[in-house]
Amino acid sequence: MATILKIKRSSTNPTATPGALGQGELAYGEGTSTYTDAQSASVTSFGKLFVGRGTETNGEAANIDIIGGRYFTDLLDHGHGTITANSAAIVDSAKKVDEWNVDNITLNGNTISTTNSNGDLTVDTNGTGDVIITGAATLGTNTFKITDGSTDRFVVDSFSGAIDITTPSLSTADTALNIGSTWNNAGATFYGIDVDVTNSASGANSRLLNLSVGGADKFNVDLSGTVYMTGNIEFANATNFSLQDNTADAFTIKEGTNKYVDIDTTNGSELITFGTGNVDIDNDLNIDGGDLTTNQTTFNLLETNATTVNAFGTATAIDVGATTGTFTLNNPTLVGTQTTQNVFNSTATTVNAFGAASTLNIGAAGGTTTLRSGTLVGTETTQNVFNTTATTVNAFGAATTLNIGNQGTEVDFGDLRILGSTIYSDNSNAQTITIDPFPAGGDAGGNVVVRGNLQVAGTTTTVNSTQMTINDPVFTLGDSVSEKTVKPAANSGQANVVLDSVDGLNAGDVVSGHASVPNGTTISSINTGTKTVTLSANLTGSIVASANEAIVALTFTQGADDNQDRGIEFKYFNSGLKTGFFGYDESGTSEGGSTTYYFTYIPDATNTQQVFSGTVGKAYFDTVKLEIGNTSGVPFFDQYKRLTTTATPGSADITTSDKILTTNGATGVPVWTTTLDGGTYW
Repeated sequence: MATILKIKRSSTNPTATPGALGQGELAYGEGTSTYTDAQSASVTSFGKLFVGRGTETNGEAANIDIIGGRYFTDLLDHGHGTITANSAAIVDSAKKVDEWNVDNITLNGNTISTTNSNGDLTVDTNGTGDVIITGAATLGTNTFKITDGSTDRFVVDSFSGAIDITTPSLSTADTALNIGSTWNNAGATFYGIDVDVTNSASGANSRLLNLSVGGADKFNVDLSGTVYMTGNIEFANATNFSLQDNTADAFTIKEGTNKYVDIDTTNGSELITFGTGNVDIDNDLNIDGGDLTTNQTTFNLLETNATTVNAFGTATAIDVGATTGTFTLNNPTLVGTQTTQNVFNSTATTVNAFGAASTLNIGAAGGTTTLRSGTLVGTETTQNVFNTTATTVNAFGAATTLNIGNQGTEVDFGDLRILGSTIYSDNSNAQTITIDPFPAGGDAGGNVVVRGNLQVAGTTTTVNSTQMTINDPVFTLGDSVSEKTVKPAANSGQANVVLDSVDGLNAGDVVSGHASVPNGTTISSINTGTKTVTLSANLTGSIVASANEAIVALTFTQGADDNQDRGIEFKYFNSGLKTGFFGYDESGTSEGGSTTYYFTYIPDATNTQQVFSGTVGKAYFDTVKLEIGNTSGVPFFDQYKRLTTTATPGSADITTSDKILTTNGATGVPVWTTTLDGGTYW
């Protein structure tokens, strides 16, 4: 027999919503009920179909939606295009209905009307929407009018936009055009009246604005913006004039072609010119700008009556003349204010002295001496500079390049030395070199930037920062190649070599990196106490010892299984200090006569010489992809607790659907059934 699916059902109250449905679960309310519409009329309704939607909590969906039923199909059972009471609206083939009623407004034919007595008809847009009345694109064809019943008082042409306002003879005080506006936004630009005319053709007497009294023009503005008036201008308050920016002749006062005052606002060359007439200033003249200039080759300043001229009273710097000119002092006396004053005291006809210095003190303890020469030469093989009492020396403050010695020069800074490209400590007790960009900021102060590749040749690299960001998308762990530094010299013919460290080396590793090591040489044995490796072949030449400026290193390539895991070891605190591990487990697991190596996670691990052990932990993923999985297959576990899958549906299906896998509801044990029954919900 075929599978029967029954959904939840009830005939008690078809309009009510079920108390609870699972996600995607269906329920149908049968029978009839009544409800009251907006006009207080009683309407009979029939069944509704419900479905559960949204996240389930304890088996109950977050929402229950109505998706169908006879209640809705009855609303559609009438002719298309005809509005029927207590039914849905369905348009006809022309996308029309015969009438439309909204509250007190009826739309029927070409008429929008109100149905309540003396009801207003209001057109109100939402937000920035406009009320648009469209007419013909020809002058005088369509107009929008406001009339008093006999005379059109306000008329707008749909094409030209021209507005005609006609008032009757007024005997009471009134305003023909009254515009009231409140502007309340400092960031917006407002206009009380804005007239924008495109003048393709017009008569010479056309005006943008014309005000007249009794037919006589009193004030008008022509098409060029020129203002004509018959009256005077009176300013009730202090007045500012704003001129056009970046404009030649932005403001002029003239008689015919004679310009008395001309103001140019051209950017970069703003200028006020007093033209035809002379300028007579009877009182003081104060110039706030930085320059007093002339365009004449000869300029006379204070040349007529002034016998005493006081100038540059508070100036701290005076610049006179061009760099190649001549400065002529006609007065017979140049007075200095000091009791002794020697200036240009030899017979030199050209003297360049003291450059731009404002103070030149030579010999005094607090003075400053400026040496402008390009080269400072010492004549002795040993030169001592600031070598006696100066405990603080500030030097080369503005230097962009500082050259000291040559490629063989060794610079000694006490315990720290620089030789070539090597920085090292020459104090056996000072074995730590600290780079601190901002000592006052503590460990978190400043940044150290390393450009180029960074190679750390030590045995341990510790990073104490709380956050580390690396651009490399791939971490390489357990690199098969390493370098070790040769400490004392090794003689030709010997097989033992002492290194700075033997960490990570194993017997069988291949040795290279020096011409004295024969090809194919491997490590025979390792003495961890003396850090000595014994090679499988004797050296064919000597290997010198490493020095501060010349490190000698051998290269070791992994050639034997070190039986160590590869992955990430991490530290954390959870009821005590813990060590965790995740990565490649080199130990492997025997399964079916072969060894399988797994990616392993151990939250509480023990590290024994890079081999991790402990109880494996839990993992939480959004999903997991199995390479051995089949599309839409059902996963299950094999005899080794490995996850595998059934065949893809459609590849080995059965031909009946008599059995459905479900649970008995009590213990959750899977059972088979032939019927899925949703039951009843009330």
